[in-house]
Amino acid sequence: MSNMKRRQRNNKDKNNYNDQKDVEAADDNDVGKHISTDFVKNQNTYLRLLFMVGIVATCIGLIYGMNMSYNGNWCHRTEVQVHRQCNLMKDIIQILKNNNFESWLCYGSALAAYRDNGKPMPWEIDDDICIMSDDLEDIEKILIEKSKELNIRVEIPDDFGVVAMKVFFKPLTENGNDNIIDAYPAGEYNIDFYAHKEKTYWGKIKMVQNIGFVRDRYKRDVPASVLKPFKQLNYCGEDTIVNVPGNISVYLSHLYGTEFRRTQKLVSNNGFRGWRCILSFS
Repeated sequence: MSNMKRRQRNNKDKNNYNDQKDVEAADDNDVGKHISTDFVKNQNTYLRLLFMVGIVATCIGLIYGMNMSYNGNWCHRTEVQVHRQCNLMKDIIQILKNNNFESWLCYGSALAAYRDNGKPMPWEIDDDICIMSDDLEDIEKILIEKSKELNIRVEIPDDFGVVAMKVFFKPLTENGNDNIIDAYPAGEYNIDFYAHKEKTYWGKIKMVQNIGFVRDRYKRDVPASVLKPFKQLNYCGEDTIVNVPGNISVYLSHLYGTEFRRTQKLVSNNGFRGWRCILSFS
């Protein structure tokens, strides 16, 4: 009898032990579920927060880009800016012609003259004029003498880069006094001058080379047979005739690839300012 009671008590203890294990396991499971639920909630909160930050950052970027484009500082220049740009280009080109300086439109300006019916590309903030290095000092001197008349300033970079001289607009003032009414009248537009020299290799191959110490020779040095004799195109209107490389299609395809004729393209090397400007033109 005692053995039977002992077995019953053992079975009862065993059942109690199993029940306790089940309860503990259930408690552990509940804790796990609670932790898992909290983790998912926290993760969702973080994701929502990141999403909201992304939305805010995108909106700020769009507003900033649209504001810059509207003011002509980025991607799309205003008609007033382009008009003033063209007026200065006409004056500079006429000065070069009157003084018999050899010059030609190059790089982005040559691309615009060839591809965009002689109109400057609205997303560019400079024009490119190539000259011979022997004329650089004389051109600089004449432009400095005419700087007040043209309302420009002339700078010679000291970084040994490919640009030999830069011409900028001066800030406009009101009625001749010191009150600046337009600090950057053309979106900091400038004209870049690139100085070149001719060099002959092996007694027969003539190259026109940029004199910049730091330059991409593959892009900046051009066979004389591609450059000369010059071709003439209109730029900034029919009354302005400019020189461009004689074999301009070869010249432009060398610089910008075979699809240079496309006005807008998502690449950085055809005068278009890459993906940043797509929003302004889409």
